[in-house]
Amino acid sequence: MIKRMTIEEYQIRMKAYSLRQLDEEYKLHKLAWQINQAQAADKKGKAVYRRFDDFFNFKKMEQRILGTRPEDEVLKDKSLSDMMLKSNK
Repeated sequence: MIKRMTIEEYQIRMKAYSLRQLDEEYKLHKLAWQINQAQAADKKGKAVYRRFDDFFNFKKMEQRILGTRPEDEVLKDKSLSDMMLKSNK
């Protein structure tokens, strides 16, 4: 079954398609930039990024998205809260 659409709906769909295409183009350009950065070298010719984690820290990004924190940060906050409790006594 073929549905009909209004001119306005067609224009909205075409705009959405164009925006999706723009997103894809952005991703390609970002990838090219990242490849360039990954191959970067300092003045001595040594690689700026020795390990992939130096370039992209997956765990850190994942924790930011999920709203979790590494254990050392939690311990830091706990020691701070302990100090605050002691000072309020």
